[in-house]
Amino acid sequence: MEERLKKLKRLRDLQVNPYPYGFDRTHTFAEIKANFEELSQKQTIVKTAGRVIAIRGHGKTIFSTLNDENDKIQIYLRQQDLGENFSLFENFDIGDFIGVEGQVFKTKTGEITIFVKNFVLLAKSLRPLPEKWHGLEDIEIRYRKRYLDLIADTVIFKCNDCGHEFACVEVGEIRCPAIKDKTTDERCGSKNIRKISMSPREVFKMRSKIISLLRDFFNNRGFLEVETPVLQPIYGGASARPFKTYYNALDQEMYLRIADELYLKRLIVGGYEKVWELCKDFRNEGLDRFHNPEFTMIEAYQAYTDYNGMMELVEELMEYLVRNLYSDYRISFQGESVEIKRPFTRIKYTEVLSEKLGVDILKISEKELNDLCTRYGIKTEGQAIGYKIDKLFSELVQRDLIEPTFVIDYPKIISPLAKEHRNNPSLVERFELVIFGLEIANAFSELNNPIEQRKRFEEQLAYKEEGIAEIDEDFLEALEYGMPPTGGLGIGVDRLCMILLNQSSIRDVILFPQLRRV
Repeated sequence: MEERLKKLKRLRDLQVNPYPYGFDRTHTFAEIKANFEELSQKQTIVKTAGRVIAIRGHGKTIFSTLNDENDKIQIYLRQQDLGENFSLFENFDIGDFIGVEGQVFKTKTGEITIFVKNFVLLAKSLRPLPEKWHGLEDIEIRYRKRYLDLIADTVIFKCNDCGHEFACVEVGEIRCPAIKDKTTDERCGSKNIRKISMSPREVFKMRSKIISLLRDFFNNRGFLEVETPVLQPIYGGASARPFKTYYNALDQEMYLRIADELYLKRLIVGGYEKVWELCKDFRNEGLDRFHNPEFTMIEAYQAYTDYNGMMELVEELMEYLVRNLYSDYRISFQGESVEIKRPFTRIKYTEVLSEKLGVDILKISEKELNDLCTRYGIKTEGQAIGYKIDKLFSELVQRDLIEPTFVIDYPKIISPLAKEHRNNPSLVERFELVIFGLEIANAFSELNNPIEQRKRFEEQLAYKEEGIAEIDEDFLEALEYGMPPTGGLGIGVDRLCMILLNQSSIRDVILFPQLRRV
């Protein structure tokens, strides 16, 4: 940093503004490469800009590599063309932003290059960038300083000759760095390598594409995109602990929403027939590979359908996403590969769990349930019955569901907002979509009987389940005005992105994940 600050002072002394206000760029790097033949034939002067990521000096000539948001390009500077300005480049560092002007040509190796006729500093970098080869290996730094992660843009490669996997920034020719002989430090050096992971920039561009596809899917099917309150006087719609705040102007406690469900249902009561929301929800709970307290959800509600209709919608949605992201219907996640194609497998929650346990999960006592939980290492103290049952299912069944699977017909006790199953009063019409052992979507035939809904809320309060601190009387009043038969759906967007982009942690698909303050 001291050396860079000295260079900054020298530039100021030379009347060079190290932080100008803009640059009139005519072409991006990708546009230059795509239109090279025309630009070179017409000897067009291009003006472009980017960050310096490599400098190779050869006396009176300099080769440098720049990158912009989407691509990289080489530039060539020659003293005899630039005169005294050539020496200014001595004050430039890797990490600086520069603008260049010149004609394009190809080097002897066939690399498209800009022959620089003029250049200008656009922003002086005062800190050195992450080391070129290994990028950012410290996971915590990658999450805390995402901007560095995006600058480094490290990719994982695998050597086809020796099998070595290594992290590297895609700059210039890449060879396998594996050491073959420790006594001589001889390296593999093979160029026969392949890319086996997306770079961070690619991941977040793909996430943006997934969200655009989700928006197109719902909007093109007649769903109205709406916005509901993030701050709520009564939280509900899920079983979770909320974040609490205080609203000074109203002199009352408020909560960050744990779900959008109860507000979206009010809109169905109000007369809309298809509504959906892409939203941020907040749950004051733990952080791990699959959970972030602030997360992105999609909730969608459709009148005059049930959970069967929502299953069809989810199958159609998943096919649509994979078909538009990739060339076929197959996706891979952490060494497993599945085909996302209709129809998905369907299994019944209580039947499969009871078979695993050797007892009917709906007929056992709470003591027997506690004994089962203890056998499988599940905490029971202070936990509701529904939590214990669901934890058993997660541990014994869900984690082994790799292929796209609809788990259907849940116990009523763990689904207070779902409609009673038409053939079994101890169950509800609910499904979850599970892929690679992860819950991706959750849907109900929505409960629209206000008397039954009040009873369920009261039962939740009696069990002191998370997700309800008081009964939402306004929501119940809305139901009393009448809500048509409705199918409801929730999709965890972060987890969906994890499996579609083959990322092992939810933090790898969230630009700025929650972390403990340093």
